[in-house]
Amino acid sequence: MNVKPPQAPLIVIFGSFRDHGAIQDTLEKMIDKWVQWGCKVEIVSFREGEGFYSGPYPIQHVHLKVRHRITATIGLWVYLRRKKPAAAMACTHIANTILASTRSLPGKSPKIVLGIHQNYADSKKNDSRPLKQKNKIREIKKHYPSAHGVITVSHGIRESLEKKHQTEGINFKTIYNGILTDKIHELATQNPNHSWLQEEKSGPVIVTAGRLTEQKDQKTLLEAFKIVLHRAPSARLIILGEGNQRAELEELARHLKISQEVDMPGHKENPYPYMERADVFALSSRWEGLGNVLIEALALSTPVVATDCPSGPREILADGCYGTLVPPGKPEALAEGLLKVLQGNAPQFDRNEAIEKFRAEYAAREYLNFMGITPPNSRPWTPE
Repeated sequence: MNVKPPQAPLIVIFGSFRDHGAIQDTLEKMIDKWVQWGCKVEIVSFREGEGFYSGPYPIQHVHLKVRHRITATIGLWVYLRRKKPAAAMACTHIANTILASTRSLPGKSPKIVLGIHQNYADSKKNDSRPLKQKNKIREIKKHYPSAHGVITVSHGIRESLEKKHQTEGINFKTIYNGILTDKIHELATQNPNHSWLQEEKSGPVIVTAGRLTEQKDQKTLLEAFKIVLHRAPSARLIILGEGNQRAELEELARHLKISQEVDMPGHKENPYPYMERADVFALSSRWEGLGNVLIEALALSTPVVATDCPSGPREILADGCYGTLVPPGKPEALAEGLLKVLQGNAPQFDRNEAIEKFRAEYAAREYLNFMGITPPNSRPWTPE
């Protein structure tokens, strides 16, 4: 008697994916795990969306060739009815509302899972645009309850929505970004080709990485570094990243008379050699969704100083057990935190324990469990 092998469950990822950012990186690592475990994955996009996946597996990309929400909703609904996936997921607000809206159309729906990677409730980005934030919260309350579940990448995001905006009727689940694989250590062994990070360093080096924007608040970091130099004159600061505040940051460095001690080499496809060789990694953000670079710094055993901003750093660093937390927007406090670590007073902890929940395999299994999918090639698994 011939026994048919189990059919590969199909997972659809919907969105308008363009630049390869943190969300795409997280998804790509989970896709690899899902395919290894016998699942099938397809990426469906609209507007200028692209098939972001660049891994080793043949992942199909389908473009709906639509731009507007209504036509995207209908196009996606038709696609889901034809393909009959086990689950469909999205990770950005507009994509979330479109995917959730397919639930109001006729026919059986797959498991619909939405993702929130940004702290909409506490983001300072909306301070000057309160109407836009109000509309976004209204859409969340209207559309998100129709999904089978909503994944937030930090407890802080979930708590902000529940406590500040009374988002009732939403089945929330927090799953941290699974960004860590063994490849990070392989990439970190490469030479950063930077004179300040060679074997015989002339002084301690502080590294930060992120877009040069208001959110990341490198202005506060520069002001804090000016204070650090008074007590550690041989220290150096490397700011990795690009963004619309580059000119302002360069001007601030000149104004503070620290241009010779600060280097801004731009975006690096592989920032890990810089992070691994740093004496301390700094995160000066005003707000975050989670803060992937902190997780990567922990994985590379680099001491961390981070702002206790909403949301993410406090969760990643376990209330300060795995790194130093300081108030956001306070140069003096950030400087004290950096000096404390440079003087050898960083917290001591079990690195493997600190990063376990941020491994790609852990997150990929948690997503499957939440979507109710049992992968054909993987034993049932329940996280602790």
